[in-house]
Amino acid sequence: MATVKELKEYLEHLSDEQTIYIGYSDDDEVSCTFYTEEDIIEKANEKAGSDDEDTDDKFTEVDTALQYLMEMDDDYHFMELEL
Repeated sequence: MATVKELKEYLEHLSDEQTIYIGYSDDDEVSCTFYTEEDIIEKANEKAGSDDEDTDDKFTEVDTALQYLMEMDDDYHFMELEL
């Protein structure tokens, strides 16, 4: 569980232009995780096994990374945070 203080500290380290996404599982819709576009791309590259290699197969765009993650685990979802 995150406190307001922890949330403020997390947001303080982001640039003003970054988009925040929320990830959650069908198995546990009560808790969620914050992701930046970079976090999502990194997660997709890790899951694809291309995080250590400098190859053309690496994800570089958030939309393709989100599509890949959705196809790999249809029980986990991402939403863009809107305020």
